[in-house]
Amino acid sequence: ANTVSLPFHVMERIVISVTSKANKDVRVVKENSTRSLRSPPFLEEGVDRSSLTLVERRPLVALLGHIDHGKTTLVDTLRNAKTAEYEEGLITQKVGVWPVLIPVPNDYETNDGIDEDDENDNDVVRDKSAGVERKTEHLQCTFLDTPGHVHFYQMREDSARVANAAILVVASDEPELMGQTIESINCLMDMDVPVVVAINKIDLKNSDPARTRSLLEKNGLLQPGFCLGGVEPEVVEISAKTRQNLSRLERAVYRAIESRRPLLAWGDDIPAEGA
Repeated sequence: ANTVSLPFHVMERIVISVTSKANKDVRVVKENSTRSLRSPPFLEEGVDRSSLTLVERRPLVALLGHIDHGKTTLVDTLRNAKTAEYEEGLITQKVGVWPVLIPVPNDYETNDGIDEDDENDNDVVRDKSAGVERKTEHLQCTFLDTPGHVHFYQMREDSARVANAAILVVASDEPELMGQTIESINCLMDMDVPVVVAINKIDLKNSDPARTRSLLEKNGLLQPGFCLGGVEPEVVEISAKTRQNLSRLERAVYRAIESRRPLLAWGDDIPAEGA
């Protein structure tokens, strides 16, 4: 096969996108399926490591769940974009790779310390106790928006495999857990990825978040003491459409990412090969 040399960080960003668009005979192959996600990427034998630099890379956050439960809408809302409107057939059919800024929580940022009016403000947080406004710092992440259709399991699995944290999006208007919701839970369990459960569509009249929580408990995901990636899954009830509780979701995602840091990669001075 023809080869091309690229910096590792470039290969890291494009491999998921390329795989999702490729034919079924093209697969992502892990050099070592047991290595920690905290460890730096594999280097070929004979490479002098002493002169190379390690840098902290962007976290990868995978979104998984059943079709039409609001994954792309959620990413769009976090990015202030309108990708979902232009999807063919109004459903996601490839892995979307998107840069997303997650606000870095301050010590005073608790549910009691933030004005409700500021829940949707990603730039300024008002501290009630101090009576001041503070500029919010952001963590640069890469979100992997996976399709929820039954035929796209491989894309979901590949994304979960490389993810440092995941968001499981579950619609609260469904009377039972749907097929790809259960499949996504099993996939995340296999990959042992820290998970934040986003119970979505709470703005709908037939929404029942309590029922959804109960179904997830019966499935085993929300059992007391159950951990993925070393942490218990957090649950946030949201509306991706109206932005309700998205700040709480962002803080939960940040905590999931923090449980996996530092996330190391070799710097730009090491080439990577792709075929």
